Amino acid sequence: MQARSAAGLLAQAAEALRAVARLGGLLPAVSLWHLRTAIRQEAAARAQLAEQRDLRSVASSQ
Repeated sequence: MQARSAAGLLAQAAEALRAVARLGGLLPAVSLWHLRTAIRQEAAARAQLAEQRDLRSVASSQ
């Protein structure tokens, strides 16, 4: 499985937040789904960035 880039994950999170803004509270359940999606994508991006940082740290110490 090919990992998605952190930038791609953050772009998807931003799109989910834009969807919430477009809904404007008209559909709370759908807005909540988009908010949860954005949070998951942001968390995955943070984890991927941390992993990349750790890999660079290990590589530079060798």
